[in-house]
This record gives sequence, structure tokens and C-alpha cells, in this order.
Amino acid sequence: MSGPILSTPPIAAATVATNELRREFQTLLLALAQRLGRQPLRVKLPVAHDGMPGQGMAYQFKPEIHFQLAGESEFVLPGSKLLVLAGEMAVIPALVPHRLLAARVNGGASRRMIVGFYSSAVSIRYDQAGGGAGIEAIGFYQTARLRQIVEITELLIDYHRTNRPHGAPTQHALEQTLLWMLIDLLDDEVPETGSDSNRMFQIKWLVHSHLSNPDLSVAFLAEQLRVSPGHLSHLFGSGADGSLTQYIHQQRVARAIEALGSNKLSVSEIAWACGFTDPGYFARVFRKQTGMTPQAYRKKLEEDARLIVDE
Repeated sequence: MSGPILSTPPIAAATVATNELRREFQTLLLALAQRLGRQPLRVKLPVAHDGMPGQGMAYQFKPEIHFQLAGESEFVLPGSKLLVLAGEMAVIPALVPHRLLAARVNGGASRRMIVGFYSSAVSIRYDQAGGGAGIEAIGFYQTARLRQIVEITELLIDYHRTNRPHGAPTQHALEQTLLWMLIDLLDDEVPETGSDSNRMFQIKWLVHSHLSNPDLSVAFLAEQLRVSPGHLSHLFGSGADGSLTQYIHQQRVARAIEALGSNKLSVSEIAWACGFTDPGYFARVFRKQTGMTPQAYRKKLEEDARLIVDE
């Protein structure tokens, strides 16, 4: 089985983590929240499925939120497609393989604002897919409330999917809560970064965004950032502990650990979703970093969960 090949938009020329950008994101979210006070958001969800990813599709281990600001976007998923129109919000649940099939322009540029979740931060970015502009701007925002924001997003998905007879007021309240929590985390000033810090930011974002891509490597990242592999390795080595290759392995294992807490995917599927085309090699890398096989680690998580319940 070959792994997914991601087509993440270029980031080399993107605006990164400025306070002007933070305020712009917050202004957009405030406008959405105020509109939500007058009328419900049009929320789109993929059709539930059990299919395996196709070419170009990627897993996310946390949900992802897409606000279609202008134009329209079409996503392809196993066995279905999802069309998102201007003014709509698409929520892609965790573990749903997907990729952007097309971004169409209706009298102007197609533009999206995407909210993603990482280990301790929320990522917000603009994608201006119309005309091949790629990533226009991106910021990471640390928050101690990440788990709660993710849980609210997942609860919103559940309410929209189950279509409860009296669920509409709850859906509306969850949508409002989600927007206002995102607005709240953008209240704090973020440190302005220099060009070297921006590059490190871009490297780490690309690694996180391409963890399920088996082609992820120093050479791949250098091509995305339009620099030489040697220069990229030197830059990363001068600002972080360990080599860039070690960092990639660490992040893949961290993602695998997160996935092992769920029984939705087999160990082989987790290996593939984390960019390892060889489950045996995945097991060796995993054991080197954790001292345990993936199967043993999952068993330990299950035993720990039973102990908590028994208490």
C-alpha cells in the first residue's frame, strides 16, 4: 500500500504570525459570530464512510474547520465529494481522508480560512487557491484550552450528524461557543518574529502538515521552501535540538501515539497514516523512541483507561 501524497499549498512566501494578521483573523471571526447571532451558519460535513484514502488524500488526527470566504471549494473523499460555497463552514472530522479537488472562482478569488489543531496550538491560515496563490498567511496560537475547543468541534460534528429532533438550538449554541473561543484565543499579542524565526515556523508547519506523506524528508522540505537541503539542515540545526530527520521521526511517533488511543485504526493503518509505508520500519522507529512496540503501547493505554474507570 502506498501512502498519501499531500498537495499542501506553497508556504515559502506566506505572511507568518504577525499581530496584524492575528487581528485580521479575529475581525473575520467576529463578523462570523455577529452574523451567527442573526442566522444559523451553513455547516457542511462529509458523508460518513469506511473507505480507504485515495491518491492525494491525508488523514488528520484532529478535526479541521474550513470557512469559505469567497468562491467555492470542492473536496474529494472516499466514495463522495463535498462542495462548500461562499459563506459556508465545512468541518472535516478526524480520521476522514480528504483533499481539495478544486477551488473555483465566482467573479473573484476563491479564498478559505482554515483552522487546524496541533499538540498545544491552534493554526489559522488563509488559502487563496484561485489562481494558484497557495497559502497567503498563517499563524500558530498557543492555548491551554485546546482540548476543550477540539471537544466542542467534535460535539458539533456529532449533533449535525445525528440530526436530533430538538438539536438545532444546541447546534447553534455550539457554533457560537466555538467561534467565541477562537476569538478569545486571538486576544493575546504574539511575539513578532524575524526572518530566521519565520523560516523555522514554516519548516515545522510543513512537517506537521506532511506527516502522512511518505516522501517527507529534508530534500522534500527544501524543495517546498526553495532552499538547498544543506542550508535547510543547517538552519534547523542552529535553532532546535537534534537533526531535522530526527524531528520528523519524533513528530510521526507523537502522532502515532495519539492515534493508538483510538481503536478506529489498526497499527498498520496508523503506520501508513503517519507516513511509514513499511509497518516493520514503523515499529522499529516507534520502539526506539518509546521503548515499546506499537501493539504493547496500545495495550498499555487500554489498561490505563480501565484503571481510571475502575477507580
